[in-house]
Amino acid sequence: MYFMSGHVNLAFQHRFDKSVTYTIDFMPAVNDGLFTQPISQETVLAMFMNNRAAEAMVRGQLDDAYWRIRQAVKLDPQFRSAYNTLGVIYLRHGDTARAEQVLHYVLQGEPNNPRILSNYAEALRGLGRTSEAQAVQARLAVLEPVPPFYWFVQGQAALHRGDFMKAREMFLKEIDRDPDYHEFHYALAVADFSLNRLDEARAELALAMSDAVKRSDHDLYAAKLDKLKTWRATAAPASLVQ
Repeated sequence: MYFMSGHVNLAFQHRFDKSVTYTIDFMPAVNDGLFTQPISQETVLAMFMNNRAAEAMVRGQLDDAYWRIRQAVKLDPQFRSAYNTLGVIYLRHGDTARAEQVLHYVLQGEPNNPRILSNYAEALRGLGRTSEAQAVQARLAVLEPVPPFYWFVQGQAALHRGDFMKAREMFLKEIDRDPDYHEFHYALAVADFSLNRLDEARAELALAMSDAVKRSDHDLYAAKLDKLKTWRATAAPASLVQ
């Protein structure tokens, strides 16, 4: 299951001097040139409920996910990401026909959205509408020749084959596209360790730790990094991924 996240800033004006503003933002100033648009409080709340629905879906709590995403749609009927999430919830619940209806509806507003197209193709395949699914997949391939996580998946396959050099090459390609995702750095650390490139593995584990969003991931990488710091080059590489 892959997730795509947007980004919200919150700007405050001084009560008496409207020319003075303060912005709460986690992104560096170099990204000031990105496309931005103002959103309503209802949209922010819909985004929040959409996130909670996605988290519930990951935990397998599909009923909870449904009611949260239903609330997101009620809060802002124009927030199309909520309909995409609803379609995925229906897919996971086995309601493929409903998923197709929802995803077909939201595609009318975003016909070139790769995430929606990918889910729509899955719904069509689930309904046995293979030729339609293939047409959507072909359209998706034009819009997104290399989908998210493509090189990562190829690298994982190479790891399982024991082709660690190929795995390293694939992970480096994925990192070049998205240098701040912790799992890519961890995967590269595993490949480097398997090639006995211990210094490189330590550096990648440190990057994975610094980029981790969840505390559990941070602690996991920290523990592996501590273990690697005391590692002897003659030991069996497989222990790093235990």
